[in-house]
Amino acid sequence: MTPPSIFLVGAPKCGTTALYTYLRAHPDVFMSPLKEPQFFAEDLLGNQRNVRNWESYLALFDAAGRRRAGEASTCYLGSASAAAKIKDFSPAAQILIMLRNPLEVMQAEHATRILGGTETVVDLASALAADEQDGPGAVPLRHRPRGMRYREIVRFAPQVAKYFGTFGRESVHVIIYDDFSSDTAKAYREMLSFLGLQTGFEPRFTRVNSHRRIRSMTVHRLLLAPPAGVRVVSHAVMPQRIRRLAGDCLRRLNASVEPRPAISQQLSAKLRREVEPDVDTLSRLLNRDLSGWYR
Repeated sequence: MTPPSIFLVGAPKCGTTALYTYLRAHPDVFMSPLKEPQFFAEDLLGNQRNVRNWESYLALFDAAGRRRAGEASTCYLGSASAAAKIKDFSPAAQILIMLRNPLEVMQAEHATRILGGTETVVDLASALAADEQDGPGAVPLRHRPRGMRYREIVRFAPQVAKYFGTFGRESVHVIIYDDFSSDTAKAYREMLSFLGLQTGFEPRFTRVNSHRRIRSMTVHRLLLAPPAGVRVVSHAVMPQRIRRLAGDCLRRLNASVEPRPAISQQLSAKLRREVEPDVDTLSRLLNRDLSGWYR
């Protein structure tokens, strides 16, 4: 077993699935077959992590052989404790971070949570407002998606600073989604160079993880939480594997791949004002002007 030394730690909805796919294709790299093990983010996800014990985590890398091993868990960037835990486990680890316009991240994360059934408020502005509420009349915590709130996810400056401080800047490579999207091959070569891998290899850069719009929320809710009678009958006549395949097929039929709709001008202006201080701090941290994210 080759222990992982490459960690793609986030951020969510910033192209990490595509980068994981392209990195996994490299002949000298073995990426965990499970994206999002989430093992080191106990503070955020607790027992809802996909992998919760050392034996199961290390088993993900049994087939690595002599290749360098790595994994991708986007919750690590926002976790308060993951960076220190990864450092203790793999002191020489190299960290990959992907960042994107915070407004786009919040919108994409909201859509993902709707699709996965962990968000029930369909309107983005209403979901953001409900997410910040506490006290009487607020959405109970047990009914909120487990993990970080939308605005917490995109406070990138302190998250990146934490990894710089834990691993040193020389061991952290930050990729801006705009660069990755406009010239994927160049961003990929730069990442390989940072990792000390041969840069002559280039995978097929196919589009990954396109936005999907739910056609019918009523059907979607029924598929996520079918009536008791339907569950009893389906369990009686279909094996678990067939039930999952059928559910996946029905969910795909109830979704269409299309461009993500634009955020309303009013909400966009409000969010741009909110993210400006953090984006400016991040710009100084990375020595790069990112003010276009809020202008």
